[in-house]
Amino acid sequence: GDNPWDNLTLKYGNNRGKLFNEEEDRFLLCMTDKLGYGRWEELKREVRLRPEFRFDWLFKSRTPIELGRRVDLLIRVIRSENNSKEKGSKKQKVEHDE
Repeated sequence: GDNPWDNLTLKYGNNRGKLFNEEEDRFLLCMTDKLGYGRWEELKREVRLRPEFRFDWLFKSRTPIELGRRVDLLIRVIRSENNSKEKGSKKQKVEHDE
């Protein structure tokens, strides 16, 4: 079947200080899905074993804690995107009203 991660689009705001790229983010999410949430040490090991990240020194230098923080952020972004999709355009104004 279709792998939902393949066509996952994350809205990257302005790319200032871009710490992770899309391929890395997608990998982190797929692996977290597979390994289970919170297994950051294992996640880190997977990053280091992957041939596609062989020359990605920055990504490979991330600590498990940094990887975990990134996953948390990505999950929040995806959740909020899904929520705004479900709500449709009707209710979206509400969030901006103080």
